[in-house]
Amino acid sequence: MRAIPLLGLLLPLFVAAEPSTTRSFRCGTDLVNVGSDDRASMLRKCGEPAAKDNFCRPEQRFCDPVDEWT
Repeated sequence: MRAIPLLGLLLPLFVAAEPSTTRSFRCGTDLVNVGSDDRASMLRKCGEPAAKDNFCRPEQRFCDPVDEWT
């Protein structure tokens, strides 16, 4: 019977360690999917960001442009 409480303590650690392939978050009642929702959809769901930054993430032989909104 001691295994059940121990499992209850360890299970959240295993779930948290699982790598996530999809990143999403809520804006009010809407769900935003990072990487699949376009900018217009994100603006409609969340409104204007407090800060915007764009930079270049170096890849093998080119630059991957990144827009970071906060």
